[in-house]
Amino acid sequence: MDSIVELAWPIVLLVGIVSVWALFGRDARKLPVAIADLRRLVDDLPKVQELASQLSEIKNDLTSLKNDSASLGQKVSEVRQITAQESVERGSQEIAVATTSDVTSDKIEKEAEQNKLTPSQMYIQAMDRWEQFRQAFEDQLKEAGVSDYDLRSYKDAAKKLTDGRRKQPMNKEDIELFSRLQGQYKRFTRMQSYVDDWLTPQIYAQFLAVLDEAMSKLPTTERRSR
Repeated sequence: MDSIVELAWPIVLLVGIVSVWALFGRDARKLPVAIADLRRLVDDLPKVQELASQLSEIKNDLTSLKNDSASLGQKVSEVRQITAQESVERGSQEIAVATTSDVTSDKIEKEAEQNKLTPSQMYIQAMDRWEQFRQAFEDQLKEAGVSDYDLRSYKDAAKKLTDGRRKQPMNKEDIELFSRLQGQYKRFTRMQSYVDDWLTPQIYAQFLAVLDEAMSKLPTTERRSR
């Protein structure tokens, strides 16, 4: 922007000289008009300088805004990561309450330590295992003669398998396990786009362990799914 101001005077003078030469060389009577035009150009110079100053301020404001946006983007990313971790960890605590003693923290930690997968790979495998469970659960409902189920709510669907005449009917604890497990699954899918921020080996290992336990509640499909 400073270069605009530096060039302003020479440009104005050059335009003035050319104008005077052109007019005076052809018709001396037009000399006063040429001089008047030159004076107007000189008078407009402060406006040019003011415009250059305003443009310089706009440039500075844009640079500052760009820096602020980058800083804000970083803060949003940090908040998103913290929120995602808290959400999934809360889900892990909820399903831990609903599991049996077979799903121990020692077992989960051991499997987590041996895990060499990336978050994206863990997510893909977790979704594959969930699909196996979903299919096994739906097969169990069909085999039990249940037709009016809705898998948008595993809790409600599982309640349809509580008939005491069944070989291994669902109990209250089983239903709660299915419900909380589905809640964790939904958290996973909602945050898929930034899986690197929250999917740790511990969360992954626990999810699979609880899936295995939930699968064991479906005796007629347990062997088929493994």
